[in-house]
Amino acid sequence: MTDFRVKKLQKMFHTFFDVNNDGVLEQADFEQTAERFRSVSGWAAGSPEATKTRKVILGLWERLRSKADSDGDGKVTFQEYLAASDAGTTTAFRQDYRDFFFKVIDDTGDGIIDKDEYLRVFKKFGIDAAALGDAFDSFTKNGTVPVNAEYFAQLWKEYFTSNDLNAPGNRFFG
Repeated sequence: MTDFRVKKLQKMFHTFFDVNNDGVLEQADFEQTAERFRSVSGWAAGSPEATKTRKVILGLWERLRSKADSDGDGKVTFQEYLAASDAGTTTAFRQDYRDFFFKVIDDTGDGIIDKDEYLRVFKKFGIDAAALGDAFDSFTKNGTVPVNAEYFAQLWKEYFTSNDLNAPGNRFFG
């Protein structure tokens, strides 16, 4: 795996998964991620949407743990995550996470992620708003390319798999 891809996976690991910043992924990280999604979406605790989100996120954790926790300690280190990603065993996990992420970001439900929706969600994960705005403008060619589910999937795939420094998806997470 190239250093470029490793750097992108590090950003994903530390920004979206390792919520408590202890260097390993555990169920508690995914519980906190579910809470972040609940909060950013404005759902009440215990609401059907919040309950479904928690179930989906914890299901994603179980899928990742089952594929990447090579030593069986109930935790996933970055090296385990990297090895599983390199072997392709996290592909289904990433696709499920992608589909969930799209639905959460597209809070209007119109099938298109606009800049406000994009910024609202990603800022909640601590990514710099200016970097996010620049990234969105870049991969949408200043708003002329709509971010529908198909384009979102392309950007997502490029982020995780591309070694092309100029691929639009490389900027997807700011």
